[in-house]
Amino acid sequence: MVFRLKYFGSRILVGCLLVYVTTLNFARAQEAGADPAADAPEPVHLLCIGNSFAIDATAHLRQIAEADGLRIVIDHAYIGGCSLERHWRHATAFENNPNDPEGRPYGPKDARFSLRERLTSRKWDYVTIQQASILSFRLETYEPYASNLAGYVRKHAPEAELLLHQTWAYEADDPLFAKGEFTQQQMYDRLRDAYRATAEHLGVRLLPVGDAMQLARSTPDWQVGPRDPAYDFDNPIHPNLPKQGPRLTVGYVWRGSGDKRRLELDAHHASLAGRYLGAAVWFEVLFGRSVVGNSYVPNGLTAQQVRQLQEIAHAAVSALDQPAAPAETLVPAQP
Repeated sequence: MVFRLKYFGSRILVGCLLVYVTTLNFARAQEAGADPAADAPEPVHLLCIGNSFAIDATAHLRQIAEADGLRIVIDHAYIGGCSLERHWRHATAFENNPNDPEGRPYGPKDARFSLRERLTSRKWDYVTIQQASILSFRLETYEPYASNLAGYVRKHAPEAELLLHQTWAYEADDPLFAKGEFTQQQMYDRLRDAYRATAEHLGVRLLPVGDAMQLARSTPDWQVGPRDPAYDFDNPIHPNLPKQGPRLTVGYVWRGSGDKRRLELDAHHASLAGRYLGAAVWFEVLFGRSVVGNSYVPNGLTAQQVRQLQEIAHAAVSALDQPAAPAETLVPAQP
């Protein structure tokens, strides 16, 4: 009984001391005219005009930023599989008739919004655009839509820096390359050239996620191996999956339910590792800091894998040798 009284008495004494010290420090800060919240950094506000690839690439961006003592607020004007041409078509529809549902394609069904409404909803630090992945290696599909969107963003969000999100080539085991007439390397080479040409034309910086993905694939750790020879792909049994090594895209997954359940290969969308790599690239470009050594490690990746992906992201961003500040604008705002 004496022990319990001493124990709880000590805890009460310590608690009182802590309250006293905290109150004293706060009072001193007020006397000095200091705001206890003043040291918190202002958040960066980012709007992504894109599709699921932008969702993938920013999935871990907030956590990486917070691990470095920074803050970011991310919003999306998102449509699955959306191309530059389609984003521009919806923007044009809104300008022609604000009541046309075609002009408000974004957001949930009960709260649709237009691109102009989102651009003017607040002050943005960065706005990004990108091409749909299936068109990313075809330069002729970028214009005039990239220029039109660039002018639209500069008109309605003039204080934001416009960035071009370079998406990535599909994994080598994607059916697109099955016949051998078009290879994974060719897809990457062409999309790299298309994005760089478009960035130069628009006068914007690149978010080189595609470069980082390809650089990672050049290492043994992130190369896709042959299909699991022991797995019956003709008669798969749910929930069994074939053996898969580390990869930058999702790989084989079960989708659907009931009679519609099916085994699919997703060699397009980023896996956990691919999402982390993409976010590491975005972090370096947006904040101008090296991601190497950042303490955030997502569940499912090892510290060693994270360090490797950080170094790859840093190498990809450094290789572009683009300015830390926005490039000179070549495409003006729309009148």
